[in-house]
Formats: sequence, structure tokens, C-alpha cells
Amino acid sequence: MTRLLLLLCASALALPAWASDELRERRARVAEAMANYAVLVMFPDTHKVRNDDQHWPYRQDSNFYYLTNDPNRHSHFVLIKNGGDIEERVFTKLDDPVFEVWNGKLPTVEQLQEKTGIEIILALDQFDRFVDSLLLGIVANDDRAYRYDEPEYLEFYRQLEAGNVEFWLDLGRERDLDFDGPRSAAQELARKLRRNFPEVKIRNATATIRQMREVKSDSELAIMRRGVEITHQAHLAAMQTVQSATWEYQVQARVDETFRRLGGCCWSYESISGAGENATILHYTANNAELKQGDLFLLDAGVEYAHYATDITRTFPISGTFSDDQKVIYELVLKAQRTAIEQSRSGTNMKTIDQIAQDVIGEGLLKLGLMTEATKEQVKSYFLHGLGHSVGLDVHDAYEYYQAFAEGNVFTVEPGIYIRKKDVIEKDWFKALDEETRDQVAAQLDRFAGIGVRIEDQILITGDGAKIMSINIPVTVSGIETAMAELAN
Repeated sequence: MTRLLLLLCASALALPAWASDELRERRARVAEAMANYAVLVMFPDTHKVRNDDQHWPYRQDSNFYYLTNDPNRHSHFVLIKNGGDIEERVFTKLDDPVFEVWNGKLPTVEQLQEKTGIEIILALDQFDRFVDSLLLGIVANDDRAYRYDEPEYLEFYRQLEAGNVEFWLDLGRERDLDFDGPRSAAQELARKLRRNFPEVKIRNATATIRQMREVKSDSELAIMRRGVEITHQAHLAAMQTVQSATWEYQVQARVDETFRRLGGCCWSYESISGAGENATILHYTANNAELKQGDLFLLDAGVEYAHYATDITRTFPISGTFSDDQKVIYELVLKAQRTAIEQSRSGTNMKTIDQIAQDVIGEGLLKLGLMTEATKEQVKSYFLHGLGHSVGLDVHDAYEYYQAFAEGNVFTVEPGIYIRKKDVIEKDWFKALDEETRDQVAAQLDRFAGIGVRIEDQILITGDGAKIMSINIPVTVSGIETAMAELAN
């Protein structure tokens, strides 16, 4: 490992602790949106099956985690708004020796209290009786509950009977609860409530929570900066490894090893490690082709750190040096990216900067003879995807494409050019050209054939514009070539 990489490893940051006050403030904001008599019920994500009896590593639902900081797959969260009183409870698996033998130690009540900032931690098997106490007006924790016993939430039950109670559930974007196919625990509960308690008003908490997630707090940004730093080191490791590797997967393995060694959970998404023409495949994840000197290598990879995603792409030469034609395409993509970032600020939006990047790429490709007009149809023959997306707990995080940027938003900006001759010559605009012009464009397609370049950085919208969070990862032609030369030594 070179001195450069060692210095970067030494710059590791400590994980900032979640402030209980911040978690309480998030839950208070949700409670503020609820009616005076309402209950929010949040379920954990399910443990996804990979095949047969094998599961993927468990990952908590992002909205659930945002409100609780609880990664456990057994936990249920409840917030009750009972007039002027607000009460929070976590129901989870506690004290189960058999489970711990097979799966590992469960968190204690004290650990969950510290992690979530919630004082009332109860056994999961009490959850159904608790819901019954709200809906049926019975005593929650009494095995011999009678209706003439005074309910724990008497006024809440009276308001429910009067039709004044809301049940808030994280239902996602699905509005038809009778749709065919598997339903989440929240969607299933909503169906039961609608059938058995038509007087209850069912509210979808998804939009409220996602809107809160759009603006990142200082604590979230500290975590995301650490994720960017780990990803920085992984990309440098890839630039080092690609110069002596034989297969794409060897580079991917070095990236994954770096993620884990530096404290990351895992990848945020399947890494794209594509060499040569594979760099022109947008979601290429086979990563099993042989490397060839003279080709470009596109690495789209980001770590998940403390539940927060990172998404960064670099394209670099396997040999360590760009060819002249590769350099032309690369510098055009970089110009489009930097121009779009310069125009990113509060009040603008992704649609606007996407068009800016398209205009830059269109002008450049027109000069290179790869297009005959700078129309969207022709530009999109090479720039095949959107410009970017929000990043946070999810790699494609909460945000609407046409919504104005706000201070505290984090986005990717990722223009790309992909020269796929066989696809371009099938486009209607190409077929409509006269024979001489088709031949001219085809000659340029042959010149740049198989070159795929994407450059992706994370940006933070600030009061002064946009700050590139991943600015330290080499990105210019000279910066990449210098870094790769040093890493090779």
C-alpha cells in the first residue's frame, strides 16, 4: 500500500453518536401532524429470503430506523397521541435463550432505551394485546380482561367510538389495499382496520416521514461524510488493483474488502465494475469479464455506513493513462457535471440541472460529429439516464424530481456518455439521415466505439450553492493519472 493510501486510512472518523434529543424531535414532528387522538404503528422490515432457507443479511426499514435508530428485525414502534399526552413504546423480542443460541445476543431493555431514547420497552408478545386495548377498550396487560374494567386508554377509546381516532401506518405509495400480491404488515393491518373498525380513520405516514428525511441534519451529514471517506479509499484501492488484476471481480473484491475493513456495513447497492464495452451497460453487475489493457474501467460503488448510503462513480484507464479519444469523451462528461453542479443551489431543481448537463453534452457530441442536431432525441442516444437523485438512508432517497432544492439536501450528479454503435444506428433520427451523413456519423461511432464514461459525485446543497462531498476523490484526467501512477509504486 502506498503512502497516499496509508495517509487516507489514518484519517478515519469516529461514528457520531445519535442524539436522543434529535430522535425525539423527529417523532414529535410526526406527532404534530397527527390528530389529537391518534396512534402511529411502525413495523420492521421483513427478513428477505435469498433462496430456500437462506436469507439476505437483514436491513431495517429506513422510515422505521429514522424514527427509532433501532436496527432489530423484531421491534415494533408505537406512538400514542391521547389528547395532550404523547406516549412512545417499543415492543421487541426480549430474554429468549433459544433465539440467542441460534442467532446471537438480543439487546437489553437498557441498551434499547439508550439507542432509541424511548423509556417504555416491552416484550413483543404484548403488542397484540396492546392494540386490542386501544381498539376494544380492554385492559392491555391483564390475562383476564373484562369490559367493565376501566381501560388503560379510556378517553382514547371513547374518541374511537365517536369516530375521532386516526391510525397512522407506513403504507408506502400503494393506495389500493385490495391489490393482489404480498402486503406489508402495515398494509395488512390497514385492511383489518377498514373491515372491522370502519369508524377509524386510516392515515398514511409515509409522505410525512419521507419529507422529513429530505433535509439532512448535522448528525446525518457527519455519518454521510464518513461513508464518502470510506468510499474514497475504496475507489483508490480499485485504481491500484485494476493495474495488475486480470478480472473485473478482482477489483470488486478489493472494493468490498475496503468497505468492510474500514467499518462499513456493506455496499449500498451492487457494485458496477465494468471494463471496456461493459462500461456502456448502465446496470452491469456480472463483473466477471477479463480486463484488457487500453480499456476504461467504470466503477460505480458506494458503502453503506451506519445505515446511510453512498453513491459515487469514477471511470479510469486500466493502464493508468487515458488515450486521446478516451480523454475527449471523459472531459466532456466532466464539463457537463461541473457545469450542472455550479448551477445547483436552493430554489433550482434536478430537472433544471439535468437540462444543463444535456445541453453541454449535446454541444460537445455535435462538435465530435456523433450527432447532427443537439436535440433531446439525439443526446439521449448517448446520455442514457437521468442526471442524479437524492441520497440518504436509501441510495435513491426521499425526494421528488421536480421539487426545488433546499439547504441540507444531498444529491448525486452523474452525467454519462455511452458509445453503443449498434444501438445508435437503429435510432429513427439516424435512419432518417442521408447516406453521406450516416456514413460520417458511423465513422465517428467507430472511432469512439465501446467507450463508456460516467462521473458521479455527492453534493450537499448549502446556503452558498453546492458543496461536493466527494471532492477529494481524483476526478480530472491529470488527477486520476497522477493518483494511479503513485498507487502503482
